[in-house]
Amino acid sequence: MSAADELGFPIALLTSAELPAIDRHMAETGTSGYVLMERAGAAAAREAAKFAPDANRIVVVAGPNNNGGDCICAARLMAEAGRNVALALFAERSELPPDPGKAAATWIGPTVYATPAALEGADLIVDGLYGGGVKHDITGEAAAIIGAINASPARVLSVDFPTGISGATGAVLGTAVRADRTLTFFCLKPGQLLAPGRSYCGPVVVDSLGIPASVMDTMSPSTFHNRPGLWRSSLPQDGGNEARVLVSPRSSIVAGIQAVGTISATRPGDAHAIARRGDDELAAANVPVCISASGISRPGLRHLRDRGQPAILVIEGERFARIYAEVPGASMLERVRQVAKTDGAITVYLGVDRIVAAPDGRAAISDNAPLESASEEACDIVAGATAGLLARHMPAFEAAAAAAWLLSRGQAQPSAGAAGIAEAVAKALHRARGEAGQNPSASR
Repeated sequence: MSAADELGFPIALLTSAELPAIDRHMAETGTSGYVLMERAGAAAAREAAKFAPDANRIVVVAGPNNNGGDCICAARLMAEAGRNVALALFAERSELPPDPGKAAATWIGPTVYATPAALEGADLIVDGLYGGGVKHDITGEAAAIIGAINASPARVLSVDFPTGISGATGAVLGTAVRADRTLTFFCLKPGQLLAPGRSYCGPVVVDSLGIPASVMDTMSPSTFHNRPGLWRSSLPQDGGNEARVLVSPRSSIVAGIQAVGTISATRPGDAHAIARRGDDELAAANVPVCISASGISRPGLRHLRDRGQPAILVIEGERFARIYAEVPGASMLERVRQVAKTDGAITVYLGVDRIVAAPDGRAAISDNAPLESASEEACDIVAGATAGLLARHMPAFEAAAAAAWLLSRGQAQPSAGAAGIAEAVAKALHRARGEAGQNPSASR
């Protein structure tokens, strides 16, 4: 699987624990951490100019870490461009690590200790308090600053992450900045796509910092942004032979099959298999199985995992919460991954988050749907569309990811019913085949 889409944007999602490997690779090839910090500052200054060109007073809130160093560089560059900038530093200069300390030495403008009062009169606040690497709950002075940022009428540009949002899970760590826009670097991070973090980020803009997407090929990413560049090259073409796939006989699943142009994804006798057979008989079927959660028991799923054929489970949020209440995890991504591993099925979770996870650890997260759970009919459509793509010999993980993305891209209203949702999926598939791969939120 390629780590980049057709335009070279990274598809893989990295956490703060994985990003240092990128920094090490760049250092080994002659680009130091401070050079990347200057590039990040330049990107933040450019984004501020585009986002709030009319801001009369800019307050840059910089924390005691590399994220703060990025923002100190941005403050200097914005001041050099003639903008009215004040630096609110949440640290003593003597406490800063080497690279942020070097950035601070280049700043000669007004500096105050970061407090709520420092934000008064700001038209734009640049949030560089902590970034996405923070692992502890935000309390005390930092929480007071976040409260003041959220209460301010100023627009808010967060650099890397809104402070207080976990880069790995999207969780709110005590309290968090609600950004109007977020600038992140090199690639998106899971916490920018997972709830509730996604709703705190605003539109997310990606700047590559001049790091080539090919750097990702030196790593082994397992989490991906579910967009067409992940699976478009695997989409089946019209025509060709079809394989057998077992599905439930429900009409909404059949509508999903037809939405991707597959007419005979099941033989007539197979279409009723799940309704008619017990779990043991189903487990003996030597063909792929695509099901909505209401179509089979959890023990039945475990019976399926050793057959040597893919099993795909599509499940909405409330049913997942009931069936898998005991499954642990710091985020829904971790929980869905655990279910896929334990039950041996590619699991398509269509709750507030939209996640596809495979038993081998791969996962893909969509961000092109409303922050709400899908209906059971929508789950059936996705199960059917996945079955149809599998029947046309598309790999199982890619087929499931494509079907989940197509449902969200179709933007059909739940009240449209199975026919309306299936029609929207069919239209989305047609567009996906014809569009150039792109990430509308990304920039260079």
